[in-house]
Amino acid sequence: MVSALMTKQIILRLAQHEAVGLMDLAEGEIRLQLDSVAQTNRVPAVRARGIDGTGAKIAILEGDNVDFTANAGECPDSTNPNNCFRNVGLTRAPTIEVGLHATLVASVAASNHPTLTGMAPGATIMAATVITDSWQNLVDALVWAFDNQADIVNASIGNCTPDGQMNSLDRAFDYYARVYHRLVV
Repeated sequence: MVSALMTKQIILRLAQHEAVGLMDLAEGEIRLQLDSVAQTNRVPAVRARGIDGTGAKIAILEGDNVDFTANAGECPDSTNPNNCFRNVGLTRAPTIEVGLHATLVASVAASNHPTLTGMAPGATIMAATVITDSWQNLVDALVWAFDNQADIVNASIGNCTPDGQMNSLDRAFDYYARVYHRLVV
């Protein structure tokens, strides 16, 4: 697979080349769509019952930290809903840099912005930061989250094996989810 920005003339020439099996033309601008997440997942019906995630702890397991810089008083006026959390929890490695991915994942889970509200704005967000790129550190971050009472751990990681079988990292995540009786997403 190759992704590139090309002129119309080059695209037409490539489309006729025998080595090209498929071309997918993608156009448009990237637009953050946090304002549509809750509606598409039927969250309003759940919130109508008074459930907004209050009391739940969600750990974001990423290689960077969640940006918790906006305080709750700033959130309604904030133009950046990506760090608008009602309940800020622990951070595993506070010296690791804040990152956009971890913050966006946390925002989808629990942004408290009035327009761009996350799935569970009452939940507490924890940063279960992965300190190094090793499987052991991923497992350590998972165990840290569970030891600190995370109800849910969101891990935007993946590891595909050629044979489709579980590897030791898969087994570790599966084991700790069963032992702690917690949800891993």
